[in-house]
Amino acid sequence: IDPWIDIMALPLNYMTYVLSGDTSEGLAKGDESAGIVRERYSRHPVAFISGLYPPEDFAKKLFLTGKFYNDAINAPENNNHGYSVCRDLQLMGANLYYTLREEGPEGTVTTRKRGYTTGPANRNVMLDQMEEEIRKIVVELRHPKLIDQCKTFVRNPKTGKPEADGSFKDDMVLAFAIGGQVISENPYKPKREQNSAASAEVQRRKQVKN
Repeated sequence: IDPWIDIMALPLNYMTYVLSGDTSEGLAKGDESAGIVRERYSRHPVAFISGLYPPEDFAKKLFLTGKFYNDAINAPENNNHGYSVCRDLQLMGANLYYTLREEGPEGTVTTRKRGYTTGPANRNVMLDQMEEEIRKIVVELRHPKLIDQCKTFVRNPKTGKPEADGSFKDDMVLAFAIGGQVISENPYKPKREQNSAASAEVQRRKQVKN
C-alpha cells in the first residue's frame, strides 16, 4: 500500500483551501513531488502529499485531494514537469490556479498561464513570507518531513540563492511557500461574502447581455 497522503485535519464544510505543489520527474534518485493543503483562514497545513510520482500520477493525486478539500484552489508549480501536471489538472476539471502576466505601461493583463510560476521575480518573495510566518509563529508546519527540510534550507554562500543544502531536498518547502503566496492573493472569505460576490457577478453579466 502506498500511503501517498498524510491527513492532519479533515475538510470543514465552511472552510476554503489552497493545494500547492512542487513537481518532480518521479525518478528513483531524483527529487520527490510534494503537495500541501492549507486552510485559507488560518494558513495552517491540513494534508500532505509526498513521494516519487511521475507527473501524470501526481496530477491525479492533486485532483482527488483538491476535490476532497472543498474543490481547493489547485496551484502546482508550472515549471519543467509541472507543465504537464497543470495541463492534466485543467483537462480533469480542477479548480486550477492561473498565473497572470502583466505587460504594458498600464499593467494590461496579456497572458494567463496554468499553475504557479516561480522565478527570480517572486521566488525570494514567497520564501521571505514563509520565513516570516515561521519566525512570528503564526503558522504550524505539522509534518516531520517539512520540518526537516526547513532545517536544511539555507542561502547558498556562492550564489546567494536560498535552496536545499547539498544533497538535501526542498520540495516540501517550495510547496508550502507557494501556498502562502496563493493564499495572500486569494484570502479567505466567509461563504456569505462569497455568495454575495457570486450574485453580484450574475447580475453584472445579465446587465451586459441586456
